[in-house]
Amino acid sequence: MKNKLLTASILTCAGTLSAFSADNIADRISGCSYTSEFNLTNNNCVAIGSNSRTGVTNYNWDKGHTRHNIDLGVDARYEISFNVNFGNPTVVGDFPVFNIYLGSANGSVLFGNYYNVSTSWNRGAAGAFYDNGNVSSGDDVGSDTSWLLNPYSENGSRYYNWDSPDGLLTQMITGNTNSGIHNYSVVIESFADEGTPDKIKFGYSGPNGSKLSSDFELAKDAKIETGSKLEVGYFVDEAGTNVVVDGEYRKYTRTSAVPEPSAFGLLAGIGALALVASRRRRR
Repeated sequence: MKNKLLTASILTCAGTLSAFSADNIADRISGCSYTSEFNLTNNNCVAIGSNSRTGVTNYNWDKGHTRHNIDLGVDARYEISFNVNFGNPTVVGDFPVFNIYLGSANGSVLFGNYYNVSTSWNRGAAGAFYDNGNVSSGDDVGSDTSWLLNPYSENGSRYYNWDSPDGLLTQMITGNTNSGIHNYSVVIESFADEGTPDKIKFGYSGPNGSKLSSDFELAKDAKIETGSKLEVGYFVDEAGTNVVVDGEYRKYTRTSAVPEPSAFGLLAGIGALALVASRRRRR
């Protein structure tokens, strides 16, 4: 649970508000220090389940171990990046799809390419969606539901095993996904102080173009409760092609920049001089 202490608000990173107003958590927050806590590669992301009916496989970073979850109740920065090489489908109507997921019982986010998720979200090379449930359980051992953003994959013959997300965050790149190497990235800045909203930003670059999304608030925009812990992983449906995935997942602890003692003294001195000048003017 996030702290409600006044000191947490006082020690909020210098420049935090200006950074958010600039809509730029792609950069580190000015005035804060960042220390690397872990850096995981795709070798640490293992298959935890596969759905024979939909052809979707679920890969997860250390499922069930809280150390590698995204913890929205602490001061931290999370960076997730994937290079995905899509081949051309061998059958007309089959579309390879790749989606990053952040899932918890308190809400989830999916980000990647998509096809015919609903009549209003036709298709695109990069889009982010939210769901009110825990998508990380999709295609897990014993699960027969796929959460991948592609209910009409495999010519629609397996539609009844797909479950569409509840809402759209952003359609970044629309249209069919071109073959080639695509980069998908997610950045999250979380805050222990519940008065400061946790933020998420999405990035895409590849054969379909390049775009960085605006910042979204996880609680307000993605319906993910404050203080949640999110499983991190991805879904992939090769759909008769060879999809090569190379991923990286980093976590940094973030601390506020506190002025040195000499700086406190300087500020106190300036305040004293201002007080003296004010009294002289009154006289």
